[in-house]
Amino acid sequence: MSTRAHFIIVEKGEKKIFRSKDGQVAPNILAQGLDFCESYFKKMHEDERLVLDNAFAEGGIMIDKDTKNILIFGGSEGEIFYYPALQRLYCEHVQKFWNGWNIQWCSKGIISIAEYLEMMDEELLADGCKPEFDFYEDKKPDDEFNSKDVITIICKDKIKDYYLDSINFCLSKGEDLKDIIQDEFIIEQWHNEVETENCLLVDYNNKKIFVCWGWGKDDRYIETIQKYWSGWQVHRQTEGLVFHFDYTNRDRNVVEFTDEMFEQYIEDCVLFDFERDE
Repeated sequence: MSTRAHFIIVEKGEKKIFRSKDGQVAPNILAQGLDFCESYFKKMHEDERLVLDNAFAEGGIMIDKDTKNILIFGGSEGEIFYYPALQRLYCEHVQKFWNGWNIQWCSKGIISIAEYLEMMDEELLADGCKPEFDFYEDKKPDDEFNSKDVITIICKDKIKDYYLDSINFCLSKGEDLKDIIQDEFIIEQWHNEVETENCLLVDYNNKKIFVCWGWGKDDRYIETIQKYWSGWQVHRQTEGLVFHFDYTNRDRNVVEFTDEMFEQYIEDCVLFDFERDE
């Protein structure tokens, strides 16, 4: 199944923008290296600007030859497409094909690329991608089910971790969250970090929020959170669940997906292979 994508090459200040249906295999394509990418991109339809908004762009690769920076997102749904741990490890492991380059996953999807290229346009912010926190205002925590989101709450001398669907539900409750969320959702046995799609850390001691979404969210989400949590600092983090362990000085080995595990994932999912259609 094809998914829409923009692939871009920047060289000597010139931006060449291509449109593709290869969003689902964008990580595979990038793993083939620079020569392959340049040759493959040039076979695609060229646009003068970014024409896919953040609802339609399901993948993207931006290769800046002038600065040796790469931005990437995409992949199969249910796999790297949604999981921050896999995205983090992918960027680390694909370095073997891009020695000396800086590779980053697009935490905002196509918006990350647009901002980097200084080509941001309001038309790229799709109405269908607006945050809808109001949806959760009348819901209760026990209406939700144990899922792939992790919420960590730090208050005074206590740290509590929860599995709860979803972080947007929790964010919609504002500062009352610590008094609303029920202990029945406390995590008693951790899953591996690759089973976590989104995560939220709420530090009541310092009035700070750290949020990580698996699928890219634009800054309208950050702005909306600040409305619900007036006076709090809201930060986007991209490390995924291991950030929670580092922030609270706990052993990340409890949840960490190791390099060896990721190497096996690459083999099982054929993540670094790609056959060019002639």
